[in-house]
This record gives sequence, C-alpha cells and structure tokens, in this order.
Amino acid sequence: GGFGGEGRDARGSGRRQRRTFSDEELELDEAPPPASPPRLARARTATERDKHATVRETAWAAFTISPLWFAAQLCFNYSLLYTSVTSNSILSTSSSVFTFGLSVYFVGERYNRERLAAVAAYVLGSALVTLSDHRENGAGSNPTGGTNFGNLLTVLAAALYAGYTTAIRYLLPDDPRVSMMLFLGVVGVVNLLGVGAVIVLGHFGLGMFPDVFDDITPRVFAWACAKGLFDNVLSDYLWARAVLLTSPTVASVGLSMQIPMAAFVEAAMGRARWADSGLSALGMLGGCGLVLAGFLGVVFK
Repeated sequence: GGFGGEGRDARGSGRRQRRTFSDEELELDEAPPPASPPRLARARTATERDKHATVRETAWAAFTISPLWFAAQLCFNYSLLYTSVTSNSILSTSSSVFTFGLSVYFVGERYNRERLAAVAAYVLGSALVTLSDHRENGAGSNPTGGTNFGNLLTVLAAALYAGYTTAIRYLLPDDPRVSMMLFLGVVGVVNLLGVGAVIVLGHFGLGMFPDVFDDITPRVFAWACAKGLFDNVLSDYLWARAVLLTSPTVASVGLSMQIPMAAFVEAAMGRARWADSGLSALGMLGGCGLVLAGFLGVVFK
C-alpha cells in the first residue's frame, strides 16, 4: 500500500511542479528543423530538369552552346598543326575528366570512388591503345611552331568539349521529346552566319585569311558537305541524344567504345600493325580491356 501511495504522491508533486512555457518557447519547440543545405548549390533540381522543353528554350540552349562548340573544334584542329597525332589522342582523353567534374558540380551527377576509378581506367586504356598503335613521332605540318603550344590547344579543346557537353544537360530538361534536329540546326545556323560573316568580311574587307578560298573547288565543297552530313551531323545527333538520356560522363566515355571496335575490325581485316609486335599487341589488348572496364564502371556504378 505504501508503494502505491508514494507513486500517487510523486505524480501529484509532478503536477504541482509542472512549469508553464512562454509563447516564445512554444514557437521554438514547434519550429521545423532547418533544411539541410543542398549537396550542389548550382545543380539543377529534378523538377527543373523534368519539365518539357519548349522551342524557345531549345533554340536558346543551342545559341548559348554554339560558341563553345566552335571554339572546341577550332582548338582541336589547330592543335594537329603543332603536335603529333599521338599526343593529341592521349591528351584528348582528358575531356572525360573535365566532363565528370563539371557534371558533378552543375547537373548533380553522382560521385563515388568507383566512378572516378572507371574514368581513370578509361584514360589509361586510351593512352595504352594510342601508344601501342603509335606510327609516327613527328609533330604536325608545322613542327617548329612548338609542341607545347599544340598540347595546350588539345587540352583546351578537351575542356571546351566538356563544357558544351555539360551545358547541353544543364540547359535542356530530361525530356525525350527535345528536338535534337532543332538544336543542332540552330547550332549550325549560328556558326554559319557568325563565323561565315567574320571570314567573308575579313577576307574581302580587311584582306585577312588570304588562302581561305584558294583550294575550294565544287568537288571539294561537295565532299565537305557530304562528310558534314553523314559524319558530323549523324554522330552529333546520336551523341547529343545520349547526353540527355544518360549523362555527360556516360556519353563521353561511351564514345571510347570505338577503340575496341576499331581494333577488332583491324584484326579481322588483317590490317592490325600492332599485332606484329608482342609488346604492342599486349598493350592494345590491355588498353581495350581497360576502356571496356571504364565504360562499364561508369554505366553501372
């Protein structure tokens, strides 16, 4: 009986000692916990990326990306005049590193050690393939111009490529109905009018670019248009669609699958010069294996 009585006294004492709370204290208790800061302040939210793309948004994205696209192509092609094809091929693989970093920062692509290791495996594999298939040691058509300058242009082209690849994913929503034909068409029109105006005005008005029209014959112009249509337009269309459907890093590393495919075709046709040497063959096979492992690692990790 005493135990129960003590319990009742204690509860009664608790009721008598219960304190009252001010309005300010109640507001503090009921306030929601502070929202955790976003992981990436500059990354677009899922809601922003999931909306439908309008014609105006698609055209504006293409207009914004056009200068980056042209600058990347210009730096890459000019780099071949000053550095070797081998150096150009190896340094161009750095575009995947730039793309991965920009994608993590701007579009919220997931980052982990496995994906970073996969990108590193791709870069190492591409370098092994290039060195194994090395066929010339000289620089381009202007070897006295400085190889370091050519290497710098190659790295700059890789960074610009990563920039416009990430910009496509950042500026366009995750909408499979985005018109890639409209997007690439605007890119072409902007570069044709903008760059074309600079060339024409510079050549005829200021005396610049003296040799730009010397070797352009109807036959050369027709072949250039055919290459642009079936090579650049078709490949860029599939690549840009892949950027939206997957991620900039997956699309960039996915282009490297041409390396093991090309090695297989060369071997099947009996034109694999790298197969004449055991060390070159080992490097080629090891490089292709690393490229494939890097691609699978980026996709599934």
